[in-house]
Amino acid sequence: MRAKRPMLAFWAIVLGVWTGAAQADPATDERNRQAMMASMRAQDAANDRAAADRAFQAGLAQQRSLGSSIGSSSSSSFGSGGMGTPLDGLAAALSSGGQSSGGPQSVVDRRTYIIYQQETSEQVVARLFAEAEGGNPESAWNLARLYYTGYAGVPRDDAQARRWFATAGERGHAEALANLGYFAHEGIGGPQDQALALDSTARAAAAGSTYGAGLNGLYRLSGLADGQLDPVAVANLERAADAGELFAQAALGTIVYELGVGTAENWERAAHYARLAADQGHGPSMTELARMMFVGRGVAQDQREAVAMFRRAAEAGDPAGMSFLGQLYMTGQGVPNDVAAGLELFRRAADLGHPEAQGVYGLSLMLGQGVAENVPEGLRYIRLGAAQNDPQALTVLGKMTFVGEGGITSDERRGIELLQAAAALGYQDAIDTLDMDEVQDAMTRLGMTSTAAPASRKSADTVGKSKG
Repeated sequence: MRAKRPMLAFWAIVLGVWTGAAQADPATDERNRQAMMASMRAQDAANDRAAADRAFQAGLAQQRSLGSSIGSSSSSSFGSGGMGTPLDGLAAALSSGGQSSGGPQSVVDRRTYIIYQQETSEQVVARLFAEAEGGNPESAWNLARLYYTGYAGVPRDDAQARRWFATAGERGHAEALANLGYFAHEGIGGPQDQALALDSTARAAAAGSTYGAGLNGLYRLSGLADGQLDPVAVANLERAADAGELFAQAALGTIVYELGVGTAENWERAAHYARLAADQGHGPSMTELARMMFVGRGVAQDQREAVAMFRRAAEAGDPAGMSFLGQLYMTGQGVPNDVAAGLELFRRAADLGHPEAQGVYGLSLMLGQGVAENVPEGLRYIRLGAAQNDPQALTVLGKMTFVGEGGITSDERRGIELLQAAAALGYQDAIDTLDMDEVQDAMTRLGMTSTAAPASRKSADTVGKSKG
């Protein structure tokens, strides 16, 4: 059976953040901000189109009632929509809390007013602030989004964003509750508060937010002991995934059902959700689906389709996909044997931080196998892989440190410690090296105790080996 990934890796793969970190991973948090900003731009554009269409239709009706044709007046009014600020559409939608009390014509009038009496970003924020203070949850929600994203020139302020997400959430806004939960979990705009994160996302889910349901599922799973079941967490993730939430699809497809986190392993369900996430362009899900296809786990075995999916994953920038495709080229499985192409894929994956690729490419450089020999550069990659607990890199670095090779000063104790770390991961070469008489003598001399290694295995996570 493949070793279960630790929960830290679970979060790294699904959300790109570390469980228990003092604050959200900056790159992931910035992607969240940009995604929300894109949603706001889309909302603005939709509001602009809808308002322009209403104005146009109203103009037609007015002209018909007067018995005249469309003149330059209506085209001028229509064209002025492009003169507004990026906040015009948002302001139009929210100037009465997203609701029209006077029917369609009042919306047209409001839009016309905004076109000709443009608001600055400061004026929009001031108006939303006043409306939010007056109890309007939509205004509080959008004020929070402005502060979080920095949309339309509004200065980013995470503390203000958290405040207004909380205010909107207190007034029953489902998506605000979900975002408050995210902020609380990651410590954005205030302290980490896991109880608040769980409570807010649960309330968001109950209020209809599929995003909140998905987050609640993830947060519940992150606190489980190994082997513990949580059907509520899995149900919340499925609800979010079935509604199209990418992170929930990825979690179910690459972690939950594949590894049996919070539920029993179910490879058919894993393949189903991995495919949904892959169809949305998620590289790690493409890689996991390709692995399933290659060995016929959860789906019919199809190595040709698996190779194509590995290529898609590599093109999407997933380093694991690059590494697996590189392994196929190196061994000639499903593709023509091409060591140079395989090592280039390993290099790309290594440069993106993939630990196994760093170990493989580093060793190739040190030995001059498939590439020009370059011991210092190879050692650099080996150190990077060892720092991420890649067992091959740990073993190579341990051996070199023990005997003092490649410009490394001999340090038997440190070399043995590195070998023990690799052996604890089940890496057979490290286990065999620790059993050598020379190493055993050094351990006795240094007063080091032998550590029990897990059952030996030839390699970890090879592509062509079926996982049982």
